[in-house]
Order: sequence, then C-alpha cells, then structure tokens
Amino acid sequence: MINEEINKIKYMFGYQPGVVISEQATPPPAPAPAPAPAPAPTTPPSTGDTTTKKITEKDVENMRDCSNFKSSGKLTKGEEIGDFIIFNGPDSKPACKKPKEEK
Repeated sequence: MINEEINKIKYMFGYQPGVVISEQATPPPAPAPAPAPAPAPTTPPSTGDTTTKKITEKDVENMRDCSNFKSSGKLTKGEEIGDFIIFNGPDSKPACKKPKEEK
C-alpha cells in the first residue's frame, strides 16, 4: 500500500529511474486556465424612486402640485430638486411635485 502511494508520487513528479533526482528535468508547468469571460453588464433593478431623465428646474416649474393628491401607492418618491420633491408615476416618469416640508 505504501509502495502504491510512492509510485503515484513518482509518477506525479515525473520520476526517472537511474537519474539523480537533482539532474532530472522538471515537468513543464500546467497551462494557465483561460480567463473567465467578463460577466454581461446588468441593469440594477428599479426601486421605483428613480427617474429616467434628468429633470431641470424648468420642468419642475411646469409640473402640477400633488400635495393633496391621494396616490393609493401609484406614485413613488423620486429626487429632490430645489424646494420640491418629485413623485414618479407607475411608469417611473416624473408625474408631479410636492413642496418639501420644513423641519
């Protein structure tokens, strides 16, 4: 059993009988594995609080006020611009504005 293990080790290291171990050729290194392909870029899942385009101050001026609007969960809070909080509709596009509450 020990001899079997020794023979396996000799085979793994390319042992050459009758040649001094220090003078035996070393086996070539195993080829390096090919690099893994880069993962495809993924789009982070939408959390409903982001907008699809950059809103400008002029866009905010033209938006309707939704301070007293009951959205029943259809509107989601978006970005804050100036003195307003922008709310996004079900399609994640800016829908209306609400003045920021003063603390």
